[in-house]
Amino acid sequence: MNKTLLIAALALSITSPAIANNSTPPGTCIVSYPQTTIPGDAAESVYGVDMTIRAGRTGNWHKHDAVEYLTVTSGSGTLEILGKKPVTLVVGKTVMIPANVEHRIHDGGASKPIAWGGIFIGSAAKSTRVKLTEGETAWTPGCPH
Repeated sequence: MNKTLLIAALALSITSPAIANNSTPPGTCIVSYPQTTIPGDAAESVYGVDMTIRAGRTGNWHKHDAVEYLTVTSGSGTLEILGKKPVTLVVGKTVMIPANVEHRIHDGGASKPIAWGGIFIGSAAKSTRVKLTEGETAWTPGCPH
C-alpha cells in the first residue's frame, strides 16, 4: 500500500470516529410478513418487518411510498419526522407515519436496542433512503429499510 495512502487512512480513522461507528448497519431488519397484494386491489400491498436499532445508534433518514404503523416491543428511543417535533418511543407505543414522509429512529438506550414491529400498507410499499451520512451503510440486504 502507498505510504501516503496508509497515513491518510490512519488519520481518517483516528479523527473520524463517527464514520467508524457507522461502518455497520444501525440495526437489523427481518421481513416477518412477505409483501402481499391486498385482495381486490392489485395496486396495493402490505408487508411486515421486525426491526431494531442498536444501542446508541440512529437509523437512516428514509421514506416509504406506504403508510407505516409501528409498535415498540422493547427498549426506548425517539422518532424524528422531518419538520415535526420528535416523538418519544416506549414499549407498547404505536405510531403511524404517513407515506412519503422523511423519518428516522434514534435508540435512546446506552446498552439496550430499541425494537419494533412494523406494518406497511401502500402502492408498491418501497422504501427510499433520502439522506445517508458519510460512511453510513444500508440495512440488511432484502429489507425494505
